[in-house]
Amino acid sequence: MTFIIADGVLPDKNDRGYVLRRIMRRAILRAKTKLGFEEPFLDRAVPAVIEEMGDAYPELRDRESYIINTVRKEEELFRETLQRGIEKFNAAASAQTGKTFSGNVAFDLHSTYGFPLDLTQDMAEERGLVVDMEGYLQAEEEHRRVSSGQTLGVSMQVGKTGLAQVQQSQPPPLFLGYTETVVTAQVLALLKDGDLVESARAGEEVIVLLDKTPFYAESGGQVGDTGRLSGETGRPLIDVLDTQKDNGYWLHRIKLQSGDIAPGTLLRASVDIARRRAIVRNHTATHLLQAALRLVLGQDAHQAGSRVEPEQLRFDFTHSQAMTREQIQTVETLVNDRILSDTDVMIYNDVPLAEARERGAMALFGEKYGSVVRMVEIPGFSLELCGGIHLTHTATGGPVQDRERGRYLSGSAAYRCRDRFRRAGLHQQA
Repeated sequence: MTFIIADGVLPDKNDRGYVLRRIMRRAILRAKTKLGFEEPFLDRAVPAVIEEMGDAYPELRDRESYIINTVRKEEELFRETLQRGIEKFNAAASAQTGKTFSGNVAFDLHSTYGFPLDLTQDMAEERGLVVDMEGYLQAEEEHRRVSSGQTLGVSMQVGKTGLAQVQQSQPPPLFLGYTETVVTAQVLALLKDGDLVESARAGEEVIVLLDKTPFYAESGGQVGDTGRLSGETGRPLIDVLDTQKDNGYWLHRIKLQSGDIAPGTLLRASVDIARRRAIVRNHTATHLLQAALRLVLGQDAHQAGSRVEPEQLRFDFTHSQAMTREQIQTVETLVNDRILSDTDVMIYNDVPLAEARERGAMALFGEKYGSVVRMVEIPGFSLELCGGIHLTHTATGGPVQDRERGRYLSGSAAYRCRDRFRRAGLHQQA
């Protein structure tokens, strides 16, 4: 429990968070029903773990207060519903006329009161009952059907057969997108439905691999670039709809508007620069946002993911409680003050990982880093490991605002509108 929370996982109803919650709730329920612990106790075990393991894992000491608060809040939350769940179980068990405990009730105990199935089975067994598993699974499936939603994923799925052949025979492409937005590139391969194809013609949608590319492939929360591929005479004319990567190979999803292409074709690769600029503004704003959150909420606030798009940024983070409106406004002020200060954004390439950690660079939990890394610094405010594309100085970002307070404008639109209104003398009304 202590190690999982230190790694940035919070108790939840899905995935890793569910594993943590189940571990904790099993302990809490056992302590109450078997040992008679009527008051929260789990958080008192955390310091003992940290005292024993903190020398080998210093991140435990760094996050001790956060871990203790997270554990205490989860136990308090569970204990609020625990007694009602036990009462529901006892009432249902007492009402049974045979040896079977209702599967519907067992699932309700799980979904509403947090009782894992195995605990309900244990409690039923103590009364000489067996849980109706068929009824439980039917209730679970009905719940899943009613509450299911689409899961966001990458915007391009690629079969592995043809790609594996390319990866075995061709070196990875040269990525020039940090400094260039237009390059001349050669087609290395074409993929359609996961297989290599010899050519593509107008109207077709395929994956193209180039020997070099200015297109940023989706990574670290920053979405992939779009743009155009074209021949010297304008034909073929090709829309780049998305850019992803697989094991160091850039995959451009394209649609041919005219002409045809085949491996060996030379093309002019051009990034949609207006879209790229909007994305970059939001990416640098994400770094500013993380730094501001940690200043306002404390070092326990940790990034758990992000999505950087042209229209907006989304920043996911772990914290022990919801932010207040006052805290949100303070974060906005900190971010916008740093933007208006026109601070340079410094990029450091090929920094030894040990040096970056010594300097205190923030790293995203779950990311794999090599022996050398790329650091992005906004001096005096933010230092992170990041492979994304950023502004050269913060003032070109434009203001940042929580969209729940009103219509969210991307940095580029807000900055242009503000400047235009000021020139027209309309900024007060605006």
